[in-house]
Amino acid sequence: MKLNFSTKKAITFVLLIGISVAFAAALLPKSNGIPSEGRNIPAADRIPDAGKEIFGMKIEDVISEPGLITVIATGSEFRVREDGVMECWQRIPVKRKVAEVKFGKAAWPFTILEKDEFNKILSGNGLEMEFSGDSLVVSRFKSDARMEFEGSFSPEYKTEKDGRQIFADSEGGFGVYPSEAKKNETLEARFLPWKLGFDFKAGEEVWLSVFPPRPYDKQTAGEFLAHTGTVEEPYSPEPLIKDAAKYAKVFTSHSFFWPGGDKEPWLIPSFVPSDMDEFSRVRDQVQENGMKYVVYASPYYSTAPDFFGEIKKLVGDYRVDGVYFDGISFDFRKSYGIIREARKIIGDDKILYLHASTDPFNSVALSAPFINTYADYILRGESGRPANLSLADFLRWNVSDYNMGNSVGYWLHYGSADPDQKDYAFNLPDQNDIDTALANHTYFPWSDTMYQDTSDDDWRRFTDSYFARARESLRE
Repeated sequence: MKLNFSTKKAITFVLLIGISVAFAAALLPKSNGIPSEGRNIPAADRIPDAGKEIFGMKIEDVISEPGLITVIATGSEFRVREDGVMECWQRIPVKRKVAEVKFGKAAWPFTILEKDEFNKILSGNGLEMEFSGDSLVVSRFKSDARMEFEGSFSPEYKTEKDGRQIFADSEGGFGVYPSEAKKNETLEARFLPWKLGFDFKAGEEVWLSVFPPRPYDKQTAGEFLAHTGTVEEPYSPEPLIKDAAKYAKVFTSHSFFWPGGDKEPWLIPSFVPSDMDEFSRVRDQVQENGMKYVVYASPYYSTAPDFFGEIKKLVGDYRVDGVYFDGISFDFRKSYGIIREARKIIGDDKILYLHASTDPFNSVALSAPFINTYADYILRGESGRPANLSLADFLRWNVSDYNMGNSVGYWLHYGSADPDQKDYAFNLPDQNDIDTALANHTYFPWSDTMYQDTSDDDWRRFTDSYFARARESLRE
């Protein structure tokens, strides 16, 4: 039951998905005096306590030998040597050295400090390094120092913004993320070994990511997403739910049933539905039709005094199967703390679905695998695509999260169907779009609202043929 409108259909859909801010470039909403940093969610505890394991990731071992400390996580291995070098090894999907980090001999020796079984801290002279089970290392400088990085593989993709940069190939890679913006000091990135370095002041941090942190889950990839909801129809009718269930295993309702989420500036003070009976009906019908029910619960637009308490209420009292984050923040350290804590709260069996077309770096091209890995699904492509990338490269590096964070990538086609488009285009993906997306582990959601510039018959033909082809691609 595809929605048809006689008036300009883009109006409703611009409200449906995405951070709904300026197209392609400056995407931070700065009007109405609204801050853009997750609002009421505290930022102090950037690396929260975790316990033993989160989403299949953990610290497996810490081995101390003369002149060497080895930290082994699910997706990585770090060998900290007394000569002032840390070797960074990838373990998924292959084992290989991806980089060396040079921090100087003066930092040795290191003391191993226990935090919990997901995080281990090495404390040295002027330098502290915190290792997480998600293959992230946070280096904190107690005094001014220089750190240099040397690559051990040839990247197929490299991008940089404010000194934060990522090096990737088909099997994984390495990312460097200074806490403070830095002038790009890449010494040489075209040949092996590629090199870069930065000077850091006391109190600064640099976050280092070996990726992917966990294996790709093909079963999750095969449980296709549906995403729907409009201002006019915030509670999906039963025929639409039944239609979605023919194709999807996860059904997502957008923000319009939350008071505040149905009008600009989209701020939601509490996750209490405008009509609890209708909310319960939709949830029950979705689950009765064999789908998991995911609801909009974006930290970016939440003004709740206790955001995490609201998440607990959703998965507990409201019995939903997961949450949809329509952006988190434009502070990568804060975004990490929020998504990691949210995953800890909902557990491994609930769904976390993330839209991150530009955050946390206000960039289409630069991503954070250590954040994305906590999501089951990631939706990107609302904000255009870099003109220097082919469609295949855009989908591989900027939409798909395959062998990066290893969440399952979905393409928000209306925002990046063409490299030179100046506005949203609600047309159907063509065959080249479909083939290129599937070849790069990228999918399209089932949606009755995303492709409004087409006829009902064409949309249904596309839906039937696309999902048959997507299912077939997973068997190949």
